[in-house]
Amino acid sequence: MRKRSHITVVEGETENVQHAEPETLELQDEVVEFEEWEEAEPVAMSRRGWIVPTIAGLATTAWTAFFGYANRAEILAGGTIQQWSGWTSAWAVPVLLIVSLWILSRRYSTVEARRFGEVSRSLAEESARLEARLAVVNRELSLAREFLGSQSRELEFLSRSASERLSEHADKLQGLVLDNGHQVEQIATVSATALENMTRLRDNLPVIANSAKDVSNQIGGAGRSAQEQLDKLVSGFERLNEFGAASERQVKSLQTRVDEALEAFTAQASDLERIGEERFAALRETSEQARAELDVREIEALAAIRARSEALRSELAEAQQTASAEEELALAAMRDRFTGLRVEAAQLAGSIRKGEEHALEAWTGQVEGLRKRLTDAISEIERMDAAVIQAATERVQVLYERAETINAKIDAHGTSLDNATSERLAALSGAQDDIARDLELKLAAIDEAVEARRAAQRSQLERLTEESEALAEKVAALGSTFDIVREQGREAGEDLDQAVTKLADKLTGSREALDGTDTAVARLTDASVRLLELIQASARHSREDLPVAMKASEDRLEHIEQRTADIRSLLDQARASGDQLTQGMEEIERRTREAIESFENFQSGFGETAAAQVDSVERLRAGIAALRDESAQLAERVQSELSASITELEDRARTALEAVETEDAERIARLARSVGERSSEAIDKALAEHTADALARLDEARQRSTEAARSSAKELRDQLARLNELTVNLEARIAHARDKITDSVDGDFARRVALITESLNSNSIDIAKALSTDVTDTAWASYLRGDRGIFTRRAVKLIDNGQAREIAELYDEDTDFREHVNRYIHDFEAMLRNLLSTRDGNALSVTLLSSDMGKLYVVMAQALERLRQ
Repeated sequence: MRKRSHITVVEGETENVQHAEPETLELQDEVVEFEEWEEAEPVAMSRRGWIVPTIAGLATTAWTAFFGYANRAEILAGGTIQQWSGWTSAWAVPVLLIVSLWILSRRYSTVEARRFGEVSRSLAEESARLEARLAVVNRELSLAREFLGSQSRELEFLSRSASERLSEHADKLQGLVLDNGHQVEQIATVSATALENMTRLRDNLPVIANSAKDVSNQIGGAGRSAQEQLDKLVSGFERLNEFGAASERQVKSLQTRVDEALEAFTAQASDLERIGEERFAALRETSEQARAELDVREIEALAAIRARSEALRSELAEAQQTASAEEELALAAMRDRFTGLRVEAAQLAGSIRKGEEHALEAWTGQVEGLRKRLTDAISEIERMDAAVIQAATERVQVLYERAETINAKIDAHGTSLDNATSERLAALSGAQDDIARDLELKLAAIDEAVEARRAAQRSQLERLTEESEALAEKVAALGSTFDIVREQGREAGEDLDQAVTKLADKLTGSREALDGTDTAVARLTDASVRLLELIQASARHSREDLPVAMKASEDRLEHIEQRTADIRSLLDQARASGDQLTQGMEEIERRTREAIESFENFQSGFGETAAAQVDSVERLRAGIAALRDESAQLAERVQSELSASITELEDRARTALEAVETEDAERIARLARSVGERSSEAIDKALAEHTADALARLDEARQRSTEAARSSAKELRDQLARLNELTVNLEARIAHARDKITDSVDGDFARRVALITESLNSNSIDIAKALSTDVTDTAWASYLRGDRGIFTRRAVKLIDNGQAREIAELYDEDTDFREHVNRYIHDFEAMLRNLLSTRDGNALSVTLLSSDMGKLYVVMAQALERLRQ
């Protein structure tokens, strides 16, 4: 069954087909002539074919019966092994003689001539089919060359379009990097503006602090002058005791006015403190939120960069391993194929040489046998004229048939050579298709990888742009917040000036009106001490906390500016990596073009090799046709000489034998040897040259691809190392910033707790005074020396379990006591919440509740049933 080709006929192949048809027609004409020459005596040959076998069978049967009859006694009596071997030899010799005579008679019969004629006719038909198949193979080879040319052009177009797309995308990526650089510069300008605003705010803060300090100094001077005047008033109160009854109404009115003034001042101070705490808390929360958001964004960006770098590293490693494995597999397959082709070519050449040698040996043996037979025929020519003519004719026919057999063997070898050539061409075409398919797949993989990296870089640039815009918005919000804080500070300074002015006016009025009793002096002293403490606390807060908060804000802005600079450096590195990626894409494009050029050179070389093989096959076919023509001419010449004259048979036979021995045999041997040598040399040379060239080109392409993969992997490793360094630096900066933030938070927490403790101790004074009006001088001396918890311990000692109802009644009746208790509970719960929000808050809260302030809070809360609610 012949394998059909799937390649369709295109234009430009009609001439080959038209040239192939006449050759096929000529071969068919030759076959027809042989068939007419073989139609001699079909009936006679079939009748005479049964005579000799029948006679031989009868003779063998008769001899077997005679032999058994002659030796029946010994056989029936039983014989030894030697007797049986002798009997077998004696019986077999006549049988062999009969068989030899039968074979000899069959050798000179017409049945054998008929069989040889059929064989020659089948050989002629096979040669015609071979020529038709060779024409089809030539046509398919031309179609395959055109198909390979079109595929190479398509590959070139695909590579050119891929390189153009890579160039366009590289330009777009470069434009995006430039735009991102401009945006980073805008972020830098916004950061510089924010830094200038913070600098101006920092310059204005000392003025506010100085003004607050001046106010506190003025209040301290007023307190000292008030203390001196109060000392004078104490000495004057001894003189005013006699006017006590008369001035009682005035003292009550003065007490009411002083209480109202103190309440108004306390309310204003509380409002001022509350406003300051709320504004600083809002500022602190805003800064904390901004810092938390920046930390979260930075951590997410670092995690994303690290994940992308890991994914990119794994993808590149997998791509490199896949490319190396595919290259190794392709090279191994090509080497195996070329090795198989070389081995098959060597085997084919060896089989051709062996066939030629066997043919020459058979030809020589047949010529020797023919010489012997002709010598015997010449010695018996006078008494066997008719037998000699028939024998000579049969022998010439045998010679012709054997020549046809040799031609058939040569045609068979040519057919096998053509089949092997077509199979190798098909294998090489399949290999070329596989190489082209692998190249297309690799180009598609490169396009996909480039698109994926471009999309990742685009998304990263968009994310960086969004983060930069969000950072700019936050910086602007911080600037506006600082402006608001500055305005509020100025308003607070103005309010404080007004309050101090009012306080001075009220103190002047109270100094004129304080000519009352001892109780009014005591209350005024307590109010002055408390006012002094509040003023000192506010001054300390303005002097310590506010500069620290502003410094922390300035540090945060500097940290933001530093992060902006880091982001700018990252973008510069991204731009540099984009340039390197563009250069790598150009290098890949150049190497792709080189691979396509080498593939085209391989195609052209393969086409030349195929053409050379086709030419060698054509030359072999021409030699076979010439050999067939010469054999036919020899047979015709011998037949004409035999039919012309029997008397000239001996001379003509000797002449024919000499011509066959000297000329035809040598010419046929030389022709067969030269054809075999040329075909084997051409096949070996073509396979060796193109195999070596293809292997060298494949090795060069593999080395170039390996070097390119190594260089790209090295560049990627360097980029990943730089990215890892940047990541480590960013993590270190984040850890440092987190430590600074933790320290600042701990410092803020300590300051807040200290302020709340001062407030609690101040409130405990009022609570202790409400519980007992007897305040000793030692308690005040201890308080002024720094023992702020003296009144808290005194209040705890004054309360026992039976006074809970009295405390509740006093809380309901006395508004001052209620305000002091509410403020104390509020401040203590605020401090407790701050403690619980820390890491070790539970243990600290237990310690706080077991202290004097905690005991006082528990007592007050239980008395007011706050814990139950």
